[in-house]
Amino acid sequence: MKPYPLTWPKPDPRRPKAVQTRITDEQKRQLYNRQITTRALAQLLGVHEKYVSSLFPGKAPIPASPDLRAIRNEFREALALEVMRGNLSITQASQKAHTSYNTMQRIFAKARIKYPEMSQKYENILQDIRRNSALKAQKAKNGL
Repeated sequence: MKPYPLTWPKPDPRRPKAVQTRITDEQKRQLYNRQITTRALAQLLGVHEKYVSSLFPGKAPIPASPDLRAIRNEFREALALEVMRGNLSITQASQKAHTSYNTMQRIFAKARIKYPEMSQKYENILQDIRRNSALKAQKAKNGL
């Protein structure tokens, strides 16, 4: 944990009720390192959060977070591959990915271009499904 800036106000023994006197060094460190929010600290001290943020300006930089867009795209592509394997439908994949059906169709189309060998397997699965449904329809027609 990084130390808070030396420019932040120090406790004043002549003003025991002042915020800079009531706040502890640990709370300052937590505030600077973003372990506690300005709002939570202000509520704890019983003052407005704007006052706390003006009294103790600046915080440590936010640590780098993973690229969420890339992670989300990888997840969607994995779902598209599951559709190609025949484990999911596009509707189910779009629900799992929390996207629209059309978005999942676009991702699926891109995956078919990116993975042509998987695309061929998907075409074979589709042909089997079409054949089976045609046979079922013919049996139902003959049975009537």
